[in-house]
Amino acid sequence: SPIIDIKPYFPRADAVPNARVPEWTFHGPKT
Repeated sequence: SPIIDIKPYFPRADAVPNARVPEWTFHGPKT
């Protein structure tokens, strides 16, 4: 059986410097 490892997000440890995301993610889905 697969093992799912869920960990909390820690901004200081998990943040990626200079990370970029697509521009459409700032606007959310169109409704």
